[in-house]
Amino acid sequence: MRDTTKPFHWVHAAGVLVALAGIGIVVSMGQGGASDDAASAENPLIHWRDAGHDWLVVLERDAGEVAVYDAADGRPLRRLGAAQGVAGAERMVREGPWLVLLGREGGDVRWINLAQQVQAGALAAR
Repeated sequence: MRDTTKPFHWVHAAGVLVALAGIGIVVSMGQGGASDDAASAENPLIHWRDAGHDWLVVLERDAGEVAVYDAADGRPLRRLGAAQGVAGAERMVREGPWLVLLGREGGDVRWINLAQQVQAGALAAR
């Protein structure tokens, strides 16, 4: 039977707890505010939360579109396509009020004011 009261074992346990806490922080960063989403540029989903909006933004690479949904009830709010400059986007990040769409190797960059686009779509749907 091993003696588990030795400090060596507690040091390892503490190290594992610190590592797990670090992983939890990194994972939660991808779900938060503006700079948090920039940390997970490869993610085709952004949870866009600010004072006036709670959206899920989904990059649909195959369709060449970005879909915006109400995060509270899943209702589709707007689809952005080639007319809004979405075609060919491989990645997306949020930078303040902007949705930044990046092409292959970051060569093609498009900045879209998402709040204006969603509002324009809501007006057109009336």
